[in-house]
Amino acid sequence: MGGCALQARGPAAGGRLNHHRLPLRDRTPWNIADRSGDPAVLDTFRRYTKLRERLVPYLAEETKAGLAENKPLMRGLFFDHTDDVRIWDHQDHFRLGSALLVAPVTEQGATHRTVYLPVGTDWVDVWTGETVAGGQEVVREAPLGTIPVFATAERWPALKPLFSELV
Repeated sequence: MGGCALQARGPAAGGRLNHHRLPLRDRTPWNIADRSGDPAVLDTFRRYTKLRERLVPYLAEETKAGLAENKPLMRGLFFDHTDDVRIWDHQDHFRLGSALLVAPVTEQGATHRTVYLPVGTDWVDVWTGETVAGGQEVVREAPLGTIPVFATAERWPALKPLFSELV
């Protein structure tokens, strides 16, 4: 399958599709499905496209707050967790606004992902609804089509409907 599995994860992690490059590296979902032989790529793309559309009000709210506070919408953990030295061991995690933590899967063939949840809040796995205390690493299943995402427990009640029908 080569790099197709990682390319398939791109839209889930907020990646951009670019089919106007030379040499042609068509990363459109239907091309990745053809190249990988896995038609489930299309379902994954649809799932995360629906999620992105559901998140638009949250993203707009967080963008507005970020502009007022000089905080980027998508930011490394160091931005919000300055007193937590363990974040430096997890530099590929990022916050998406003030309520979401995303841990992209970046290793070819990975089916699990270790995620560090910073201290100072409880976190909720958006796919399972499990609440986990901050300040620890957790291992999450990360099959193709699922990227580990956590919400702050405080904001979870408002965000839960956005994720619940996608599980």
